Amino acid sequence: MRIARIVCVMAFVAWPMAGAAQSVLVPMDRIQENHLKAYGLTYWALEQY
Repeated sequence: MRIARIVCVMAFVAWPMAGAAQSVLVPMDRIQENHLKAYGLTYWALEQY
């Protein structure tokens, strides 16, 4: 029973983190024009992890 409670608590703690990891925002200013390269680099970095 105690292990089930620990698993439930861990699931409720980890659940919001999964939703936050669904999007990545790469901040850019007006000088940066190649936004596809920035997002491609981010995608590549996440794939390497």
